[in-house]
Order: sequence, then C-alpha cells, then structure tokens
Amino acid sequence: MSIDAVTTLALGRLSDLQRLLRLRGYDKLPPGQRHSWMFVAATSLAYLVELRYLERELVLLGRENVGWSEAETRSRMQAVLRRAHAASVGDNVQWNGKQRDPRYQITTKRIIDVLSITPSEQNDMQILISKDIKQQRDRERKERTRRSQGAKPRDEYLAKAKEKRKVALELRQQGMSLRKISNMLGVSHTQIRRMTSTRQQAW
Repeated sequence: MSIDAVTTLALGRLSDLQRLLRLRGYDKLPPGQRHSWMFVAATSLAYLVELRYLERELVLLGRENVGWSEAETRSRMQAVLRRAHAASVGDNVQWNGKQRDPRYQITTKRIIDVLSITPSEQNDMQILISKDIKQQRDRERKERTRRSQGAKPRDEYLAKAKEKRKVALELRQQGMSLRKISNMLGVSHTQIRRMTSTRQQAW
C-alpha cells in the first residue's frame, strides 16, 4: 500500500471513530469500550503523527474521548508507542516471510468486530464498512454513473424494447417494409428483422 493510501486509510478511520461516538451518543466512552476504541485510534495516529508528537496527541485523545489520565494513556498505549519508535529508526518485523513496518496493521473487519459496529452504524461510515456494504456502494455508484451518462435502468430498457417490438409487429402485419419500420422506430434494419421474426413473435 502506498504512503498516500495508508494516510487516507488512517484519516478515514479516525473520522469514522469520531462518528461512531456521535452515533452512540457518547461524550466519553463508557468502561468496557475504552481500550479497544483507543487502541484503534492510536494505531491510526501512529501513521499520521511524527513520533515526537505522538505521545502528546494520544494523551489528548485519551483525555477527551475516554477520560484517561496522562499516566493511564501512556501505560495503556505503551505498545503502540514502542512500535512507532521502532518504525522511526527504520526497524522492520518479520511477517509471513516478509519484512514490514513494525507499527500495528489492523484489518477493517477486525475493527468492525472488536468495536461491534452494526450494519446500521456502517451506513454512516466511510471506511469502517464490511465488504458487503462496500460492494453495494460500488454497485450503486456505478449505476449512478451509468444514469448520469444516459443509461436507462434495465426494467425501463426492457419495457421500451418490448413496446418497440409490438409496434414493429403491427406495422409489419400491415405490410410496411422493414426499412420503413426501421426509419420510423429509429433502430437498425437488422434489429427490425429480429423483432418481427417468427422466433421473436413466439417469445
């Protein structure tokens, strides 16, 4: 993943984490949800903030969102800070036979599971969404693009095609030539031939 992609992902996750608090009506997270939320937020910040500022930002985050003291935040987020330090000096870790950045890398699915983000809540998220919701949004986005470019919904297209076929059959039965029907309906001569064929009529 490129640096820009990592940055975009981290920013998006932080934004969704704040959105999750608002959706759940929290000013500060209740006990039982604090550590998981802070850990995900901290791992995202570790990719956005220089090491010399990271601890300060984590302390602010802990105080504002979960009500932790400075000492408690440092203690609970020690592993995140330690890995961020390792990354800052160029260290790598071995993972599945490859060398990679030592900072935590959490999958979106894991975050959704750990924070128990419901499908309803995901509807208001940008990054923290399941594969199913992402695929649905992609389909809707492609459909909007097609519509903006003049494409008609499939049902509408089929209905109009059926109506043209009906008109073509009636005109053909009245003795009109394929060429004239083609000009009248604005479709090709070949299409009119198919529309009025015995096979198409049976359909």
